[in-house]
Amino acid sequence: MKFETLLCGGVFLREESDPMTVSVPSQLIYAYSGDGSVQVFAYPLRFLADSELVVILQDTDGNQVQQTLGVDYTVSDAGEDAGGSVTMLTAPATGEKLYIFRDTSPTQSLDLEDAVRTPAQSVEDQLDRLTMVEQDHVGLLKRAVKIQVGSSLSEGPVLPEPKDGEFLYWEGDKLANHSLDGGLGNVVGPDASTDGEIVVMSGTSGKVIEGSGKKLSDFANAVQSDDLNDLIASYLTSLPTSLPDTAGVLWNNGGVLSIS
Repeated sequence: MKFETLLCGGVFLREESDPMTVSVPSQLIYAYSGDGSVQVFAYPLRFLADSELVVILQDTDGNQVQQTLGVDYTVSDAGEDAGGSVTMLTAPATGEKLYIFRDTSPTQSLDLEDAVRTPAQSVEDQLDRLTMVEQDHVGLLKRAVKIQVGSSLSEGPVLPEPKDGEFLYWEGDKLANHSLDGGLGNVVGPDASTDGEIVVMSGTSGKVIEGSGKKLSDFANAVQSDDLNDLIASYLTSLPTSLPDTAGVLWNNGGVLSIS
């Protein structure tokens, strides 16, 4: 016990306890591999409520599904300094992975009043919660996609709504969806005729490969289609049908793509 003196001259006793702090964790996400039998998995960091642990199950194809508390798993030892554990109601199978991390709720439960003594533990509990919230948010930010330091962008790009079969590309300083089937918008070809020629694209501009000899390296660099057979068949019609004098030149050897 420790004696403390009030400003008004009174004396009261305060029970001394070890100071409690929230340590800086080396990691927030704990990963486990399933074996079809183990059901209990440790989370060795302090968390304040059962609902503030997130459990993700990943199948053998890499698909992740967030599990439901009370349906897929239970939690024990919330609030303990040494952390607690998650018990899966069905053991993760061999090849599956289990991920557990903390997601502390940013709530304020402490009500301070003027001229009323507030228990130190209540204040510390609220400060602990705020510290854990910050730690969890820092963990999320570290896994987020960020623009490099010194970027000319004044703010981060906003992702468009996802669309099946489309990819992201830059439109100036913005990200946009685009379909492979829709081409690249306003594509500008070379000025000269491109009949029977290979065109190399750079962004939305194109040029004919220079030189009269069409070499294998030029052909490989120009391939832009998944339908390679159709591309080769079309390309063959533009090649010489007799053996070129120059080595390393492609030619149409009776319908077979050959190199001199």
